[in-house]
Amino acid sequence: MATDAQQRHDEVDAERVAHMRDLLSRPGGEAEVARRYGSEAEHSDEFRAAKRQQKASTDRAREARAAAAKDAADKAAQARQAAAKQSRSGGNNEAQSALDQANKDLDRNREAIRSQAEKSKGQVQMQSM
Repeated sequence: MATDAQQRHDEVDAERVAHMRDLLSRPGGEAEVARRYGSEAEHSDEFRAAKRQQKASTDRAREARAAAAKDAADKAAQARQAAAKQSRSGGNNEAQSALDQANKDLDRNREAIRSQAEKSKGQVQMQSM
């Protein structure tokens, strides 16, 4: 005995969902879906599934970038605190070195995040070609 939701899920064409998701990831994707599958496609279960999957993927990527940025900021803050503590205890050269290293790490992490964002943009642009 399958419920109505299970029957609808079984009726959703996975290949069509994947193609719609691919089209939606491109600029002007909704118009392309309408052109390819007709204007009624936006009301289909496949379209809704593709939109949900695309949103989930985008959300995961955004969360990963935010987590990486938070980790980098936390590490830099910890290094700054350690440098300040050493500075108060008389280790000025060591404190400055620790602070310099923390700033270099933070810059490296920021650049890695920027690079990942550019890579993600590039993938979306490549898919639209």
